This record gives sequence, structure tokens and C-alpha cells, in this order.
Amino acid sequence: MDEKFIEVKQLYKTFHTKKQDIEVLKGIDLSVGKGDIYGIVGFSGAGKSTLVRCINRLEEPDSGSVRIGDQEITSLGKAQLNRQRRKIGMIFQQFNLFDSMTVAQNIAYPLKMAGASAKEIGARVDEMLALVGLTEKRDAYPGELSGGQKQRVGIGESAGRAFVGRGYQCVGSPDDPFRAGSAQGNQPKAGTDHHTDHP
Repeated sequence: MDEKFIEVKQLYKTFHTKKQDIEVLKGIDLSVGKGDIYGIVGFSGAGKSTLVRCINRLEEPDSGSVRIGDQEITSLGKAQLNRQRRKIGMIFQQFNLFDSMTVAQNIAYPLKMAGASAKEIGARVDEMLALVGLTEKRDAYPGELSGGQKQRVGIGESAGRAFVGRGYQCVGSPDDPFRAGSAQGNQPKAGTDHHTDHP
């Protein structure tokens, strides 16, 4: 039997507007085995992104619990959550790459934030560039890449974060909590590793 790696129990989320309350998540139960890959499929507005955002707590659920590995995510304080996010890599739909950084620098960024040595960063970046087939684009800037190539940089950056969490865990997400503000000029923090779920 597969080991449960992500476990969601009785997750509820309601958005409140002036006109009405919109109950988006209604007692969601979900379990994902270690190493499994799942896709969340549904109509626009069905709550796919909200579910994943609640799993990584970009969105706070109203009630319910989320466990990733041996950690209960919904019980963590802000500082604890930020530390835990260093072990969670997310491949996002919006690329949110740093336009002023090269492909190699974008992949290296979370490793630098996590305190990796220059030698470790160099080796990891080379490995990830080869993994996503962008070795020849290492010195290119995001503006010089196609949409597909930008997505591959995001995959390389997320997979490269395995250094930070030592190959720990990952939830694929439409939004990366350490990258989401970059387009507005906010300074992101580091995150990490491999993928399991994509809305």
C-alpha cells in the first residue's frame, strides 16, 4: 500500500463578498502517495487553484487539516510555515522569473537564499540546466526565451531546490509563495523540490 505523503481532511473554504458567500471547498478529503503524480481537473471556478493554494497555505482554509510528510501544515505559525516552505517546491503557471537575471541565475536564486556554497550552486545549476535541456540558454534572459522555455526554467528552479530540502517534497501550484510577488518588485524568499500535484 502506498504511503500517504499528502493528506487533506475535511477542508472547507468560503469566500465572502458583499452580495453573497461562495463556498468553494466543501469538506475535501484527499490523499496522495509518496512519488505519485496527480492532476486536479474541473471547470473554471470549480476550486482547483483554491484547493492547492490551501494545501500550501497561500490561501487560509476555514477549517480542516493538511499534512505533508510528517508535518501538519495547517497548525504552523508564520515562521514555522516559512521554514517548511523551504522543503516544498512549486511549479507555477505564471513563470514569474526575474527579468534581470539569466536562466542560470534564476535557477541559482533559491539555492543562494538557502545558504548553499558557490560550488554546490554551480553543480546544481549545471545539473538542472541539463535536466530541462537549457544548457545552451544558461546566459539568456527570460525576455529571450519562448513560453515553453520559461516554463522549463521554472521546472529547473523548482527541482533544483531539492538541495535545500534534501529531496524532500513538492506540491505543484499555480502560485509560488516565494516568487508570487516578484513581478511587483517584492523580494521573494527561497523554497524547494520535486512535483506531485498540478491544477
